Amino acid sequence: MKEISRIDLAEVGSRIRQIRTKHNMSQSDLAEACGFSLPYVSDIERGKKCFSVDILLRIALALKVSADWLLRLDLPQTQYAHS
Repeated sequence: MKEISRIDLAEVGSRIRQIRTKHNMSQSDLAEACGFSLPYVSDIERGKKCFSVDILLRIALALKVSADWLLRLDLPQTQYAHS
């Protein structure tokens, strides 16, 4: 069985920022789409906040990517991004 590594929140946050900017969304846009505050989105992108599966799913839906792609940094974007 493959070893499961710990989630690096800073790397996940960086990936969220990467896809958000690719979609020409501001942090404010993402916050509004998810029902979060702007500081909360900023903290997530900087790896300063832990977040629940519910939060992850809201972000994934807003960014049109799979939650799996946001968490698994070894997966290429094109494989898991939704159109």
